[in-house]
Amino acid sequence: MVDPNFLLRMGGLVALVAGAFVALECRLAKTQLVDGDVLRAKAERYTKTRRFAEPWRGEIRDRAGVPVAVSMPVKTVYADLSVCASRIEPVSAVLAPHLGLPASAVAGMLRAPLAVAAGSKGGQRARSVVLRRQVSLPEWDALTNALAQATFEFPQSRRTRREEAALARVRRRVVYGEDDQIRVYPFTNLCSTVLGFPRRREGGVGWEGACGVERAFDRQLTGQRGICVSEKDAGGAELPFRRVQNTPSVDGNHVVLTLDTRLQQVAERILGEAVAERRPRSASILAIVPQTGEILVWASWPQPSLLAPGWGPSDIWFNHALGDRLEPGSTFKIVTLAAALNEGIATLNRLLDCEHGHFVYRGVHLRDSHPYGTLTVLVAFMKSSNIAFAKLAIELGPERMYRYITGFGVGQLTGLGLPGETAGWVPPPAEWTDHTKTRAGIGQGVALSQLQLTLIAAAIANDGCLVPPRLVRGVESPAGGIVERFPARPGRQVIRPEVARAVQVAMEGVASAQGTGSRAVLPDHRSLGKTGTAAKSNKEGYIRGAYTAWYVGCFPASRPQVVISVVFDEPSQGYYGGDVCAPVFRELAAAMAPVLGIAPDKGVTVASASRNPGRTR
Repeated sequence: MVDPNFLLRMGGLVALVAGAFVALECRLAKTQLVDGDVLRAKAERYTKTRRFAEPWRGEIRDRAGVPVAVSMPVKTVYADLSVCASRIEPVSAVLAPHLGLPASAVAGMLRAPLAVAAGSKGGQRARSVVLRRQVSLPEWDALTNALAQATFEFPQSRRTRREEAALARVRRRVVYGEDDQIRVYPFTNLCSTVLGFPRRREGGVGWEGACGVERAFDRQLTGQRGICVSEKDAGGAELPFRRVQNTPSVDGNHVVLTLDTRLQQVAERILGEAVAERRPRSASILAIVPQTGEILVWASWPQPSLLAPGWGPSDIWFNHALGDRLEPGSTFKIVTLAAALNEGIATLNRLLDCEHGHFVYRGVHLRDSHPYGTLTVLVAFMKSSNIAFAKLAIELGPERMYRYITGFGVGQLTGLGLPGETAGWVPPPAEWTDHTKTRAGIGQGVALSQLQLTLIAAAIANDGCLVPPRLVRGVESPAGGIVERFPARPGRQVIRPEVARAVQVAMEGVASAQGTGSRAVLPDHRSLGKTGTAAKSNKEGYIRGAYTAWYVGCFPASRPQVVISVVFDEPSQGYYGGDVCAPVFRELAAAMAPVLGIAPDKGVTVASASRNPGRTR
């Protein structure tokens, strides 16, 4: 007979075993169903490695293929704290000379994360620390050679096997370097505002354009990131035969600009000298080929540093020639003259009463800087009479003036593609007051960018055809193939060609000894030009003593090939465009002519006046 106590004990044991199996099943179920994803992620973290390969950022080149922004390989140097934690002093002594730092500074960098880990809950320790970024390859080679020969206070001779192994481990693993790149500029700071600069992406991996061409063409310059997914051994080394993905990186393409570095260097030197004399708030020069819209020169001041992009005020990278919305002053008389001639309400011979310097229109007063009497339209343009051109604008009326102003591109983006561009501003005809009617024709009450004004002058030089601006000629692959071309875009005829040629005659009169642009006269070439001086305004009205000085011109007059605009915003010494900006035009144009092969044209006659009945000599 079976002992009842035995059965009771056996039943308890079976129940205990069954309960253990149930608990185990519940634990397995929780592990698989509830914690499965977390545990799989942990397992992958310890067994799999994911390595990214950053692409090489493409170059930016000038129109002749000369690099102006390139990338150079560098290393980011890390210290492995698990290796050097017990030998901070000797490690610091070896590393310091090659990092350009005192040994005490390196030791402090190594101790800091260890001290944080010691004071943190759980005592978790950082695995590595960045010692220095942007270490050149020769510096990296010198550092690794020094490590290979250092003893780190191990015995010089008769080392045990354990000491030999420990020394080899320190030499091999105490520091490691990750591939990186930096932007290098063969011409130092040339055209910095236009080029812009790249910055590290969020998270510190990879690069992206922050402003200028670097930002506008970031997609073409960046390339594609590579990735390698594999497994690793217990020591953390990759197992190449266990790779599941290995996609190589694709280097970025090269962007080819329309700028000419030869001319850009000259322009920046000339602008720098003029800025030192005039001390403006800002200043810039633009030079454009009128037939194609290609920008040959784009010089700006203040000039940010490509090597230290974070230096200076917050707006140091603002492109004034592209983003400043300014009143153009008398340079805008180009538009009024073109509109009046194109509409047939005036010829260059028409006489206008300049009211001896004081004109009243419906209670609105307007003055000239000199008390002129009766002048022809041509002479009034040469002398820049406000009254004469206010009368022409009044006669044209708001609707026609608005049509020509917008027809020349004011109030619209140029399509250049750089960030920060202003469209300018012109009030709609319904909002024109009697004050607007007298002021719009002389460049007050409307606003535009320097780029827009340069394009207006380029349209006149191009026989009335407005061609969109162009800063980039194309994109090339790293192998040299053509990825994308950016040809000149089709132009738009704003005024008749014969009218544009009549405006050219008037602009040639400005750039003569008798015109307001007498200081722009070139030694070997005839040129076209227009001066402008505009008072600046804010919400309260015009600001006393604050002016923008303008000059826009083109040469040679016989067949204009280059348009140059010069703007000085709030110059401290002088403020008339003819005094401040015209000499800058003269010096730059004279320097550009031999580089571009533009032959002298003084003594060459302009096209016959018979091509335009309204044109006079």
